[in-house]
Amino acid sequence: MKREELVNTNKEFHVYYCGPDEKYALRLNAFKEVILHEYDYNNHNIAKYLRDQGELQKIFNQFLQAQSRN
Repeated sequence: MKREELVNTNKEFHVYYCGPDEKYALRLNAFKEVILHEYDYNNHNIAKYLRDQGELQKIFNQFLQAQSRN
């Protein structure tokens, strides 16, 4: 897929966060389109944590699968 084709067509926004960013993530909870995913990790670098846990690739794959259905 080309970068321009990766558009969030299902109107859900998944926010992945950990402890230090909780108060900021919870502000987004007021929006019905936002789905929060909290992780028990005490650092700001959630992307590195997700990668190291093997979760980041799964998240990308879920997004791409959802795009292919739309």
